[in-house]
Amino acid sequence: MILDISNLKGVPGKEIRDSLEVNLSEKKFSEYEHKFLEPIVIDFIAVNKGDHIYLSGEIKTLVELICGRCLKKIEFPVAMPFAEKFFQETQAGQTVDQEALDEGYTHSGNQICLDDLIEQYLVLNLPLKIVCQDACKGFCPKCGINLNYEHCECAIEEVDPRLAVLEKLLMSSSSPKEVEK
Repeated sequence: MILDISNLKGVPGKEIRDSLEVNLSEKKFSEYEHKFLEPIVIDFIAVNKGDHIYLSGEIKTLVELICGRCLKKIEFPVAMPFAEKFFQETQAGQTVDQEALDEGYTHSGNQICLDDLIEQYLVLNLPLKIVCQDACKGFCPKCGINLNYEHCECAIEEVDPRLAVLEKLLMSSSSPKEVEK
């Protein structure tokens, strides 16, 4: 996604308010592991701050995620604010000093490529552990039925894995041993 900033160049303090929509079939987003149900919409304000372009706004979309417990598809609305600085690259292709780069991105000419910004904010704002509901029971580890809809009679021993070694020790010490003479 490219943002044209030619109207901002050379006029410190000037701002642009606009909205952009990204086509998710573009190569940059087609390899993303989640399915997008709506286009990504970016509502933003771009301001020329003299030494950089300040871009702030909100990224919105709707993503289809899969529950990590029961594999149910769920719709997850994403609406995340962002604020970033974009520094102009120098004529020789060199970027500004490292301190400035730590604070933002670089751009060249009259365009800002927003692909990296969008991807960064999407990855950071999607949940790490995806569950359809907090009370999701998932699948039975023995028979495989969905415990949210059915009940099974499988005996499931819930042992804290940290205590499994102690359980083995107790089992071996309780078995009869022959006494050597």
